[in-house]
Formats: sequence, C-alpha cells, structure tokens
Amino acid sequence: MNGFVKASLFLLFGASSAFCGEIETALDCPNLTFTTGGDAPWFVQNAVCADTPAAMQTGKISGNQQTWIKTEVDRPGKMIFSWKSSCEKNWDVLYFQQGDAELAKISGNSANWSCVTCDVTAASICTWKYMKDEDNDKYSDAAWLDRVRWLAPVNVSFVGNGGNVEDCDKEYFWGYKYGKLPSAQKNHCEFLGWYSSNEDDAQLITSNDIVRGDVTLYAHWRLRTYKVEFDLGEFGVRTGGGELMQMVEEGQNAVAPSVDASSFGKVLSGWDSDFSSIARDMRVSAIYEPMKCSLVVHSEHGK
Repeated sequence: MNGFVKASLFLLFGASSAFCGEIETALDCPNLTFTTGGDAPWFVQNAVCADTPAAMQTGKISGNQQTWIKTEVDRPGKMIFSWKSSCEKNWDVLYFQQGDAELAKISGNSANWSCVTCDVTAASICTWKYMKDEDNDKYSDAAWLDRVRWLAPVNVSFVGNGGNVEDCDKEYFWGYKYGKLPSAQKNHCEFLGWYSSNEDDAQLITSNDIVRGDVTLYAHWRLRTYKVEFDLGEFGVRTGGGELMQMVEEGQNAVAPSVDASSFGKVLSGWDSDFSSIARDMRVSAIYEPMKCSLVVHSEHGK
C-alpha cells in the first residue's frame, strides 16, 4: 500500500489488540489532523499505551519497507510526544522529521516510553516514519506513538475600550481552548465579555472556544443603570419635574419630581434619601410638613 489513509476508521484484522477509532483521539491530540500511509498504514490499538485508552502502532511491513504517520503545521512550535520501539536496534528505526530533516529517532527494544520535545522551526509537514532493513525481524518488530501535543504560541491581544485589563499575561496556543480569559474593569460599567470585534454583532469569545491564530479581542461594556422610585405617599401629587420611576446611570443624579400637597394642607419639605451619584436601586420617600397660615388683620383708623 503506497497511498495514505485519513484518520477515520481503522481495523487491523487478525490482531486482537486493534479496534476502531480516530487517530487524533488515540494520540490525545484533537488540534491536529493526521494521515497515515506507506507500505502499510499505522493503526489504533489499546494493548501498548502510554496513556489510556489507545495509542498508534506502526503498520505491518516487511524488509525494506516503511510506514508513516504525518501531520501539517502552519507555524513554528514545539511537538511533544511519547514513543517506544520493539525492533532490531539500529537497523529498524522510527524517525521524527520536519520535512526531510531528522529531529529525533528511536530503535531497539525499549521497555519504557520516552517523552520527546522537538522544536519545529517553521510551517511544515511533520512525519513519524518507521523503516525496516532488508531482513531480520526481531522482538515485536513495531513501534508506538502516543500523547502528542502541538504547542504553537499565538498572539492574543486585548483591547479594553476604556477599561483596565487585568491578568492578560497568559500564553495561548493554537488549537487549544482559551481557558481563563482576562478580567476587565471600567468605572460605572458592566463588563459583558471579550468579543471578536467592536461591532454590535461581534462573536462573544468564551473560555471553551478554540484559539485559531493571532487575534485581537475587544471588551464590550454596558453602562450600569439603577432604578430610582420616588414615593409621594398619601399627600402629594406630581406636577412636573422628574418621573416617579427613573432609570439612572451609575454616578449620575436622579431628578426630583415637583410635588403639590396643598390640598391636604401639607407642603413638601424634602426627601428621606440622597439621590445624587446613584450607585444602587433605591426608593426615595417624600417628607411633608403642615402648611403655615398667615393671619392678616385690617383695621380702620380711629377704631
């Protein structure tokens, strides 16, 4: 087989350890897409794993044949993976390559898994290639790959739009969830979250969204408003001024209504609460006092 197989469904007949599954799932690497091919494709199995429930095993090949699994990355980063081999030392070899450049290799009968970190210096095709010499099968005559992680830092910028952005020094990686996003504060405003643009129809970015490249996120805000109710009680009647129920922006003043209570022999003397620089919902009650009456006496001269 000289073609390649996309990561979709694999079943190696005659091998009890094989089962159906995705390459990305078996390698614990959902942020990359893998293909496999050569003289026989790699396959998913669960008998030899660095991390449950599965790992990839090299295809069943003969002398002077090869089997590979590869993925393409679009930027520099670090490829981290675990592998082990059970084969003829120095003659049957599993290589890791960036393009045609060899970055790491493993051979022989390794009892334990090895964790490898390789610097991938540019956008390229990364390949794990197992090659056999012309004869001498030995041990399991195979190699395994598991726990692949692709860490490619991206630039995520945060625009506060007048607010203070806090805790924005986190590093973000392509293909992974944002996770915890920075908090932000702005006087008299409620923080609505981080959005893909300043437009009203911009997409809200959450901690569960996937980082897909360099991006700028924008803080969206809403002015905090509070309900202020003016209670005139049983004596007063509103004759003008502010409404009896007002929505007031944080830090602003409510406008008092004009009140007439003369028909009850009362006069408005004030309010029971200060309604300047509003910072909460509040109810303001009117305070009355009796009207003062003036008695005027007229007299005739000489009487």
